[in-house]
Amino acid sequence: MDFSKEEEKRKEFREILFNLAKSQISLKEKSERASIYKRLEALYYDAGSEKRYRHFYSDIFAVLTQIHQPDFFGSIEILGQNILEIRKGYRAMNQDEHGKLIDISDNIRKLYDHVNLDIARIAYSDAGDWRAFGESAISKLESRNSILNDRLNAVSQKMLAVEQKAGNMQREYITILGIFAAILVAFFGGLSFSNATLSSIDNATIYRLLLTIVLLGTVLFNILALLMNFIRDMVDVAHDSNASNASQKHRHCRIIVANIVFIILLLVIGICWHYQFLGSGTL
Repeated sequence: MDFSKEEEKRKEFREILFNLAKSQISLKEKSERASIYKRLEALYYDAGSEKRYRHFYSDIFAVLTQIHQPDFFGSIEILGQNILEIRKGYRAMNQDEHGKLIDISDNIRKLYDHVNLDIARIAYSDAGDWRAFGESAISKLESRNSILNDRLNAVSQKMLAVEQKAGNMQREYITILGIFAAILVAFFGGLSFSNATLSSIDNATIYRLLLTIVLLGTVLFNILALLMNFIRDMVDVAHDSNASNASQKHRHCRIIVANIVFIILLLVIGICWHYQFLGSGTL
């Protein structure tokens, strides 16, 4: 078989496959069935040549690949069903010009086998592509889910920190207001007590006046020292800084020393009154 004739047959073979992929054959329609059989016999049978036409695997694969495209009107499943119907329905009945029976049963059987083999390959390839696509989509979803969970955890931690900070600020404001009110009460209470005491200074002896001043100073100093220490402790807690034991002991020592000084002053006033060093008078 020369090259040009072979090319014509290959073109006809591809055209037959394209036609078979477009619509299903009905075995009840005799004319359509007979037309397909005659085209296949003309393709495969050649009475004047010892070497008959054999279809190419590459042609089958090329045609199936084009049929499998989304824009093609038809499908490889329809092609496979039509080839099966042709194989089941073909019977050798026609004769050539020499009166010899035309029988292409083997060619149709091989065509059926080769077409279905390539259909199975394409279907398996599609299943692998879909599986890979599904795994890739699942992997992307898991990655996005992990990122969203991390962001959600970060936002939750920030919200928790903001809530804690808001609670601490509220407690600090209440504490500051309480301390401020206590300072005002202590200051104005001491001031009113001082005014009441100093208003009768002309009737008091020097010993009583000194004793009153020292006692008033002791009370005001201890109140203010306790309030200042309390404020310091609250500020340290609000800023998450732990005050050292040495610093706390140092503050306590200063308060103790100041109270010792007040006690010494009271003792000095008592001694002066006992021996009347500052003149005669009573406490």
